[in-house]
Amino acid sequence: MNQIPSRIDALRALMHDLRISAFLVPSTDAHQNEYVPAWWRRREWLTGFTGSAGDAVVTLDDARLWTDSRYYLQAEEQLVNSGITLMKSGTPGVLKMSEWLGSTLGKGDRVGFDPDVLSRKTYNELSEDLASEYVELIPVEENPIDEIWTERPGVSSRPVRVLGEASAGEPVRDKLNRVRERMHTEGADVHVSSSLDGIAWLFNLRGEDVDYNPVFLSHAAVSMESAYMFIAEDKVDSSVRAELEGLVELRPYGEISDFLQDCQAQQLRVWADPAAVSHRLAPETGVLSRSPVTELKAVKNPVELNGFRRAHVEDGIAMVEFIRWLEEQVPQGQVTEVSAAEYLLRCRQKRDGFVGPSFNTISSYGPHGAMNHYAVTEDSNIPLGRDSLYLVDSGGQYEFGTTDITRTFCFGDPSPQQVEMYTRVLKGHIGIATLSFPQGTDGKQIDLAARRPLWDAGKNFGHGTGHGIGHYLNVHEGPVSISPRSQDVAFAVGHVVSNEPGYYEDGDYGIRIENLLAVVPDDDTSGLPFLKFENLTRCPIATNLIDVGLLDATERAWINAFHQTVDEALTEHLDDSSRHWLSERTQLL
Repeated sequence: MNQIPSRIDALRALMHDLRISAFLVPSTDAHQNEYVPAWWRRREWLTGFTGSAGDAVVTLDDARLWTDSRYYLQAEEQLVNSGITLMKSGTPGVLKMSEWLGSTLGKGDRVGFDPDVLSRKTYNELSEDLASEYVELIPVEENPIDEIWTERPGVSSRPVRVLGEASAGEPVRDKLNRVRERMHTEGADVHVSSSLDGIAWLFNLRGEDVDYNPVFLSHAAVSMESAYMFIAEDKVDSSVRAELEGLVELRPYGEISDFLQDCQAQQLRVWADPAAVSHRLAPETGVLSRSPVTELKAVKNPVELNGFRRAHVEDGIAMVEFIRWLEEQVPQGQVTEVSAAEYLLRCRQKRDGFVGPSFNTISSYGPHGAMNHYAVTEDSNIPLGRDSLYLVDSGGQYEFGTTDITRTFCFGDPSPQQVEMYTRVLKGHIGIATLSFPQGTDGKQIDLAARRPLWDAGKNFGHGTGHGIGHYLNVHEGPVSISPRSQDVAFAVGHVVSNEPGYYEDGDYGIRIENLLAVVPDDDTSGLPFLKFENLTRCPIATNLIDVGLLDATERAWINAFHQTVDEALTEHLDDSSRHWLSERTQLL
């Protein structure tokens, strides 16, 4: 029985008591996490939509959910009979949330929101838009969903662990000093952060409170003399206390609000990132801009980069075992989307340093591949066959690095269109991988290189080409990316990004090819300082889907060189049969 309509009705009854005409239900939590802990998954519980991006609005007689192109098909399926209308963000003619509220509500109506989960940036944008329609945005101190969510999961109490300087590459003291240098430049007395990956990086700690991300629930503050971590006391053992002794003072998780009120009373200038701090915690005045930790964390040091390289060798060994198994088992009709994902996890679990997946594996065959963030369930699970394409997007968290890789396979005879589209996606992938670009270049400027081969055929893909990657941290990390919507952040030596162009034929198949790249100096140029990419991923790319005639000489040379690198990196770690298999899969085109 679909319980979503009754949940929405119960929420509306509480909205009536609160005298609000609409209530915002964003996908975010108190830390603006991409992967939200079960305790805070209010939007998922209320709507039934499980995608990682999507915001809902409930009015007294309507309900809407906005999500982006990655989740259109998934949302359409999951919202059936829910009474919730899907709003496809970015589609021509589809109103933004604020526009829809302004056109739906009347003058003087009130829109409620939870000040602990709505970021200050989102609040400012919505408040300004709604004010022009004379609609008021008001905080609701107790989230009404919590009253009707009677079986709400508990908060994680898993312990925090020390990463250590040997893996982090930099001591906590030095990281704090670099943050303080940025604070001095901005004239800030205190920097406050709720970003869990930033806190984990700053204090050289890791945790298990968020699925796939080795982070822990906490807030942090840094002053010119001290640093503070606000965290549940039972999560911190003697090893963590020893690591932070003399550098970081521990305080209870809930005291962050009182701390900031004290800062305000002392007229201290607080720096907070409006996109990463809740409306409740963000100061009314001060420095409201991107956190210095976000930028410092994105530039990996030599130890972190070597950790990435090691992680990708381990991951490549696992992928070789997985692909061999697929090639043997799929033709026999023995593999499903679920069993493939489970086998891949077992392959990774054998590898040195493996901690867990870096995100929920996208194991998608045929039409499911067209849903570029498809999440297989027991109900949606289908066998892998020989008459379409299999797309698998997966990754691992290793103690020394994070991986993210996508490969697309055909275990039968691909159609001419599939071969052409795969080859065009590969050409875009190579276009990014081989690019040399001047310092100061950002992701918007190079995104074209991935799309040009598809544009030449009148095709495109709706997602970004690449995202930043954390070092044994979040698989999606800002501020760098490769996308038409990238922030104006120039690439720098030490940045690590994904390279994942794709193509999706609705209802039929999907294609994506993804490697991870590190930004390194390009010493082969003269004149202006130039940068280029180093491929980190060590796994062959399927060649039975390539139309070699569509590749130029540079592109053929790249894939031959890439495969030689993969073979050299993995061969010594493989048994004889796997070594022979890899040699065959990395033959020159």
